[in-house]
Amino acid sequence: MTKARRISARGGAGILMTAMIAWVAVTVSRAGSVHPAEFSREMLRASFDSDMRNVVYRWSQDDPRSDTEKRNALFNFVYQTYDSSAWIPQSLFDGNLATQAVVGDLDTIVRDKVGLVLWRDNVRVRAFGMAPNTTPGEPLKLTVNCLTCHTAEIDGVVYFGAGTKTFDDKWLGDSLKLLTSDRWRGIMLRDPKDELYAAAANGILNRHHHEKIDSLTRARSTAFAASHVELYMRPHNGTMPSNDEVGRGDVKTPPLWHTAAKVQSGRWYADGSFHGRVPMMASSMELEKDRPFDALVQTVIPTIKQEFDSVIAHLRPPRYPYDIDPALAERGRQLFY
Repeated sequence: MTKARRISARGGAGILMTAMIAWVAVTVSRAGSVHPAEFSREMLRASFDSDMRNVVYRWSQDDPRSDTEKRNALFNFVYQTYDSSAWIPQSLFDGNLATQAVVGDLDTIVRDKVGLVLWRDNVRVRAFGMAPNTTPGEPLKLTVNCLTCHTAEIDGVVYFGAGTKTFDDKWLGDSLKLLTSDRWRGIMLRDPKDELYAAAANGILNRHHHEKIDSLTRARSTAFAASHVELYMRPHNGTMPSNDEVGRGDVKTPPLWHTAAKVQSGRWYADGSFHGRVPMMASSMELEKDRPFDALVQTVIPTIKQEFDSVIAHLRPPRYPYDIDPALAERGRQLFY
């Protein structure tokens, strides 16, 4: 494979300004602080039905649950944080003159620069995949979840569970590393709690970065390559593997309904390399947020299992018209291993 040509980085001021604009856009489009009470689970749930009114999704006709039970399961999934260790404080953006100066163009920036799917009917959370903390008394802060990659807008219509084709995780990561750096934290943050969250996020973004697994293009997933890097680091005192020890795993993000179809047979890859009720490899993505293995065992994996039982398994999946071609599967295995 030929080495991908890298695009030179923008100047520091340009990245910083756009990152601040993007992140304030995914929460609130007005300047100033937002009291965390507005982001309580009760208030988010109260508006959820209205917030989802223009999003396309379908439940299986065989699902025996009531509409309320299904909506509650979907709400929990959409705002899932897995008790994240990586948070970005909202106060990094409050009152910033740069964001106020271009307030009329916020949606364009978050859609075109970051590539997130705008949640136009939600007045609190402006893009799918952004999950706020709901702990009373804590500063408002945000993390990302599955819907960042598993929601897409197609011809102006938002489809829950479609694989994104526009999210630029490398661009956003580079911008946030600068925004949460020592220099800018000291300028923009006043609350010691916010300082601790921003410093922790900066450490995670830098410690867990390996250039070999950066996405080559927008909306490409390198989750499995990243997971293998994390699994290497844990028994090696946090040391990164060398470039030649890391294979690039750059693939399009699959839709959730693709997963819903595969769950029927428990076969996740064409070469038969993974079997089981739930693709537990997905849980290792949380390792990139500096989560310990204990957190995966105690929190993340049980939550994913519950979500599959309550949400993914009940989405109306497609029916594949043919079986896996063994010869073609073997060819794919040889290409990637």
